Amino acid sequence: MIKKSIFQISLSFIFLFWCGCSLSGFNGERELIETFVNLKEIPEPFGSQLSATIKAKFDAGKIKSLHDLCICNRELQIKLNMDFLASLQQTLSRQPTPEDYAKNPNAVAIPYLIGLLDADNSREFVLSIGTLMQEITGVKCEFWKDGAFWRRWWEKNKTKYSENVQKITIPNLPKTKHGKSYLPFPEAMETLNGQIVYLRQQFEPKNGKPVVLREGHFSHFKEISSSMAEFDDPKAIPYLIASIVADQSYITVSRVGYAGLSPLTGVRYSCFHDGAFWQRWWEKNKSQYPKEIQDIEIPVFPKTKYGQTYQPYPDDIETLQGQLRFFQAQAKKVKKLSWHDPLLHSPSLSEVACSIAEFNDPTVIPYLIAIIDYDKDRTENFGNGNNDLAYIAGYFGLRAGFPPLTDVKWDESHNGDWWRKWWEENKKNYPQAVQNIPIPSMDEAWNIPDLTKEVTEWRKEKENRALQKIESENRNKEEKMWAEFSNSDNPNVDDIIDVPAERFHVEENTKMRYFLIGVDKNKPVPDSGYNLLIVMPGGDGSAEFHPFIRRIWKFAVCNSNFIVAQPIAVVWNSNQRIVWLKEKDKFEGQEFSTETFIESIINDVSKRVKIDPKHINTLSWSSSGMAAYAISLQEKTAVTGSYIAMSVFKPNQLPPLENAKGRLFVIQHSPDDRVCPFRMAKDAEQQLTEHGAKVKFTESSNGHGWSGNVFRLIRENINWLQQNQ
Repeated sequence: MIKKSIFQISLSFIFLFWCGCSLSGFNGERELIETFVNLKEIPEPFGSQLSATIKAKFDAGKIKSLHDLCICNRELQIKLNMDFLASLQQTLSRQPTPEDYAKNPNAVAIPYLIGLLDADNSREFVLSIGTLMQEITGVKCEFWKDGAFWRRWWEKNKTKYSENVQKITIPNLPKTKHGKSYLPFPEAMETLNGQIVYLRQQFEPKNGKPVVLREGHFSHFKEISSSMAEFDDPKAIPYLIASIVADQSYITVSRVGYAGLSPLTGVRYSCFHDGAFWQRWWEKNKSQYPKEIQDIEIPVFPKTKYGQTYQPYPDDIETLQGQLRFFQAQAKKVKKLSWHDPLLHSPSLSEVACSIAEFNDPTVIPYLIAIIDYDKDRTENFGNGNNDLAYIAGYFGLRAGFPPLTDVKWDESHNGDWWRKWWEENKKNYPQAVQNIPIPSMDEAWNIPDLTKEVTEWRKEKENRALQKIESENRNKEEKMWAEFSNSDNPNVDDIIDVPAERFHVEENTKMRYFLIGVDKNKPVPDSGYNLLIVMPGGDGSAEFHPFIRRIWKFAVCNSNFIVAQPIAVVWNSNQRIVWLKEKDKFEGQEFSTETFIESIINDVSKRVKIDPKHINTLSWSSSGMAAYAISLQEKTAVTGSYIAMSVFKPNQLPPLENAKGRLFVIQHSPDDRVCPFRMAKDAEQQLTEHGAKVKFTESSNGHGWSGNVFRLIRENINWLQQNQ
């Protein structure tokens, strides 16, 4: 049964990934096809009926290439795909743990897939087989992880698998034309330095001739930039900037900027962030990095034809006025261009409109209406109708942004006349200075006023009204919920009415609100003080989680030594996306971080009752998990243990992992979680352990959320923290 699964994996793999793809590296490679048809290198039995079906077609001359193999038997393909997915869905939906290795039947396929990959090593094969290997092994698929990489990996890691799997020899399949001439990536590619060398090599002259690149040649720059960013080492920044300066094509600006520089620097990607921008940024900001990083000069790579002819954006392109004028100029050119003109992709006008919307400044509304109105005179309508100026300016400009400039839902009938009428009816909702701006002509130079002061005041008033509404609604929900505990006949809470709980805030700071659960004034305080569990709810972190947290105290940790504090997440802004804001988040309007909030609660509770400083733990899940990591990784913290469930783990947004040494973590996650990737939880386990933390990993079930015997699970994990403190 296991061997048949190997055959299905290998053959289904070809069907799944290559039907309809370009297979120039395989066409005519009869030897490799014969290997699969006759199963020379793979021992029997492997589904003889399936083999016979393919062999019959091969003998009939219907299969001359792997491409033919994919398309000539659609019926067999569908059958294999269904069987393949049905048999592997449960296993491949999660990353296997060391305990799974010995019982994972898919691991048997690894040596065969490595042999298949090493026969060709084309980019398409590397990425497709790598995708399947990622599901089986947990190793991230990357374009440079070729057959040579996987052979090295297998030698280092096969001992993690069962003895039967270890004994399988990687088959030496006949090589394709591509495989015969292929030069493996060096082992150094597994390091940041190796990837920097590779990046530099892409710009070096080939055969004594300057590098000549067509648009899109560096399409894999997103992958190499992302791979470099994952090292979370600022050393990569100057080299990534150098690659943009050298090429300046839209492909390089967007992919290196988005996948590499944005996560490394925290600078939000913009289509206007060309080489000149990043050079200015580096000069202004490199002082925040260690001296050895500051000393790295941005290297000079040989320029491509794009880099040689590139004209930087205007000096004011980072301003609202500059981007509006740029949009006007590009929109006027569009009228005379076909849909396929590179102008629309370097950058796309939709990106320009989105960038303008991000300013959240209603000053732009009359100007975007002018562009929409201009669209009616254009003689050519490109694309599918959703790519015209009215759509771009209306949907991406007036409707995009966070929050959007208008609440108008996009409709194709919203032409210039419609928007002019809408503006007359609705401009009273905007600052007077904005109301006074006439809708300009596209044929005249735009003199765009700077209304920053007026717009800032308008935003504050608007935000205050929105925030007051949110706070009022949340307070009303809390009071309604609290009132339920006074009704002993209420079936929603009758099991926890007897749980002692009070509402507090930290000293004079009414924003730092929390519930304190479990302090029974009729019972003596333990000699060493209470064990304190701080439960930071996921979701919106609101007071509405209080009944569930009362149940945690009663059914999971209830004893005379335990009390629970439930902080209530603070809403600082009506457009706040992060529920539990960390020190590194720095959100507009934020007065204090979650780290400060939790430490303040610990101090406040300590003033009300005696706390045992050896037993102060946090319990968090989902939206609160990253904040709990940040609290536990502070250089100094009162928290002695952290129980983090179903959360993401992003080290570059956290304090140094070196601070994890000697600290305790319980990490709970489900392989079926589709909200927070399972691999992140495994990364957290590995990296925290490597930095000296003691970690217990608990694999839960049923995806994202609490399920099963929740309180028993919580009790077991809290007890583990207690026993190890």
